[in-house]
Amino acid sequence: MTQDHPAPPTGVEKELLEYLHLEFGEDPEDPDALQAADLKYVGVGKDGEGLAHFWEYPSGSGKGWATVCVMSDGGYSLSTSPEGPDGEINDPLVALRTLIVDFGTRSEGQQRIKPLRLAVSELGGEGFPVTFPTGEVISFYAEVYPPSATSGPDVSVHILQGDEVLFTVRCTSGVLISLQLAGYDCLMQLGTGPWG
Repeated sequence: MTQDHPAPPTGVEKELLEYLHLEFGEDPEDPDALQAADLKYVGVGKDGEGLAHFWEYPSGSGKGWATVCVMSDGGYSLSTSPEGPDGEINDPLVALRTLIVDFGTRSEGQQRIKPLRLAVSELGGEGFPVTFPTGEVISFYAEVYPPSATSGPDVSVHILQGDEVLFTVRCTSGVLISLQLAGYDCLMQLGTGPWG
């Protein structure tokens, strides 16, 4: 590294991982949370007004980037970036291909439910059914219509129980939905937004 851009601090990856857990509201003890092995150093690039070291990690939009900007006094700041060190950005339509559903436990000892990564193009009209430990069967469904010359993509997400629609939301970009279902915290994401 040059004097203008020193090497990243030793062991900063651990702090970066802790920062990302806080940023995304993840429990570090959750095996489905971002892990140290998910972080990959990808080089130096422009981040805002200065230069920073970039790490890439998997996200709902394909990949995300975390940065460490080292100051001249030896201090540093952690952040996330919507683009990689070479100016690479995610195609927002890629994020609309997968409905992500995470289940958070609400009490100690509650049985874990594996998160879902559902290909929207493969979801049937009845959605993807999940049998909760309570015996309730709830299905998740999403539709995405591509953007036109005058508007963005049309997105709709549905939660169904048998023939009954429990919840529906429709918008023209992406959605991030947080609600309680069958005793679990449920977080659904389709597309990117300021959280991506």
